[in-house]
Amino acid sequence: MRDLFRHSSVLFIAIAIANILTYLFHIFVARSLGPASYGEFGSFMAIFLILSIPVSTIQTVTTRFVARQKSRNEHGKIGSLMVSGIRKLSLYGVGVFAVISLMSPFIADFLHSDSPLPVIIAGLTVLFSVLLPVNRGVLQGTQKFGPLALNIILESLIRLLAGILLIVIGWGVNGAVLAFGLAYLAAFLIAFIPLKFYWDKRDPAIHVREIYRFAMPVFTAVMLMTILIDGPTLYIRHFYSAEFTGYWNASLNLAKIILFFGSSISLVMFAKMAHSGDPAEMTRLFKKSLVSFVWVSFILSLLSFFFSGEILTLLFGPVYFQGAILLRWMGFAISAVAILQLRITYRLGRIA
Repeated sequence: MRDLFRHSSVLFIAIAIANILTYLFHIFVARSLGPASYGEFGSFMAIFLILSIPVSTIQTVTTRFVARQKSRNEHGKIGSLMVSGIRKLSLYGVGVFAVISLMSPFIADFLHSDSPLPVIIAGLTVLFSVLLPVNRGVLQGTQKFGPLALNIILESLIRLLAGILLIVIGWGVNGAVLAFGLAYLAAFLIAFIPLKFYWDKRDPAIHVREIYRFAMPVFTAVMLMTILIDGPTLYIRHFYSAEFTGYWNASLNLAKIILFFGSSISLVMFAKMAHSGDPAEMTRLFKKSLVSFVWVSFILSLLSFFFSGEILTLLFGPVYFQGAILLRWMGFAISAVAILQLRITYRLGRIA
């Protein structure tokens, strides 16, 4: 319990700092671009998140594999997994970028965008982001929560600085989307510093079939969760006004604070479950994690319900006040999704 609390606290503080920096980024973008362009930016980021679903499974899969190998002191297999994963995901990223570039005129038309360039940049962002989950999965699986926490903070800091610079020089929505890709690329390169020990080791005897077998349920879970959370943004962008999409995007990003808190608990819980392998201990970890999260999510949901208008006005400006009715209920909705995510993480951790 003490280790769970200590490591969860480290990641929670890191994710909290990262979220503050991320929300400063969103506040700057929203205030600089206005509701219409901010809604357009949100739709492009929804495309990026959906395209990144296969990649989002990598950190979970890597964490489980690495935790098992670390418990057996099989460091060479960890190093081989890093090299193999980076090589294969690079090919995936290039392929996605090529397909998105070819389809960009049609996607831009569906989202009522005047230019396909933001869609192409979203594809480029996927290319930059595909590599980061490998290194972070190794950090999580080896329980290097300190370096993992620092990496999460640096990613958000670089995104904020890059976003401010690109928007100030006049890149607008294009600059806001590109800032995400540059942050992922920088965080990936920085993660090599604490992982040098494993990078220098090789053991080709990796049971790839076991890794792929576990990847399938993870992919399904991540796909459903991502579509549930970010999929509606594309629907709203296509059928509703640009301003309403901006209100939706602002409210959703604020409500995601609850989701991010749950993620800090899930990261630690999953790594410790994979390292333990004891079903009884896994159940105890889940129950402790669930109780901690329910209390915090309930408090945050109440705050968003009673002070939705004030929060939106304070952070995004008076022009976003009309989105208060969305934020009022979105906190409870995201809390339910986050509890579901925690439960799914627990079930994935129980897979032998």
